Amino acid sequence: MADQVVHVLLTDYGQYGWGITSPQLPELIGGRDSYQEIRDDLKDIVAFGGAPEGAQVVVHRQMYVVVPGSDEACIVRFANDEYEFDRFEAGMRLTGVLKDAGQRAQIMAGPKLATGERLFICAVPSDTVRWLSEQLLPGEVASLVTSFADEWLGGGKPIIEMPFGYALKRSDGDWSSLSDAGLTEDSTLADMLMARDSGKISQDVPLVAC
Repeated sequence: MADQVVHVLLTDYGQYGWGITSPQLPELIGGRDSYQEIRDDLKDIVAFGGAPEGAQVVVHRQMYVVVPGSDEACIVRFANDEYEFDRFEAGMRLTGVLKDAGQRAQIMAGPKLATGERLFICAVPSDTVRWLSEQLLPGEVASLVTSFADEWLGGGKPIIEMPFGYALKRSDGDWSSLSDAGLTEDSTLADMLMARDSGKISQDVPLVAC
């Protein structure tokens, strides 16, 4: 299946090395001592984990960040693609917000993973609902962050954040669906933010793709 997309998550565990997982490959569990080693062996590791021949592999890096002055941890993720610089910029701005007690309260009020951490995905306006939801397991919720706030609604904020999740089916809960917002899997992050700012979906609950 040449058109299948496999998202590979490389996690930096500091002195414990790097781990590798994938929402599309539940049997893929592995690691290496360094980032270079895991990148050098990536093709073989992914193939051993069951990736279909010819699949498009999208690599994401993620790291744990402990919020200053607390014991709360976050996971910050960004894709190694043509927009890597913009994603890294969003991550840097996010780190700055987390260090500022006056700014971080709102962004830390977002959803948590089942393991207790908050997942921040560094995004760009052209990222689609489909591409973003492929990074998540069913039931997972993340906060999308982007640094294009300078051009959005006159700027004034270092980043814009939006809660986003993925589910296999519609269920009762405090969240908005794509149909509620008039969106589809091909809609972009820019479309999602416009729908939120126009009042089509709530400012306070996640938008969930299902």
